[in-house]
Amino acid sequence: MQSLRAFTMIELIMVVVVIGMVAMFAIPNYTKSVNKTYVRTGKNNLMIMYSAQKIKNTGGILYQSCGSTAACNAALELSVIGNGIDYTCTGTGGPPVTGFYCYASRAGEFKLKNTETTADPCCCVANTCPSVTVTCASCP
Repeated sequence: MQSLRAFTMIELIMVVVVIGMVAMFAIPNYTKSVNKTYVRTGKNNLMIMYSAQKIKNTGGILYQSCGSTAACNAALELSVIGNGIDYTCTGTGGPPVTGFYCYASRAGEFKLKNTETTADPCCCVANTCPSVTVTCASCP
């Protein structure tokens, strides 16, 4: 008769505990990494929108206002992919429009703001203000 070899219950429980401990550290780090990626993407796309606004304004076209990512793409002739981030731009001053604010936000996670006016230059992420163009104390 052959003897069967198998893992004991204690060995299986230990493996499950080790996997749980690895997941306990890995999942929060993964979430932070994903959120940082969204913030970087938002900053990069805001800079693209900033450049597009400046180029259009140089061509004699007023700063554009748009209420959604699709509207901003159409108004600024871009192809920014939202990927869960909402982009909007608002012209300020005027008439004529003398500046603009562009926002990037992701449902409750962050709100970025890029501006071409001197009145309120700011960019905020969860109550901190990393720089997109300049730094400020608060975001509306």
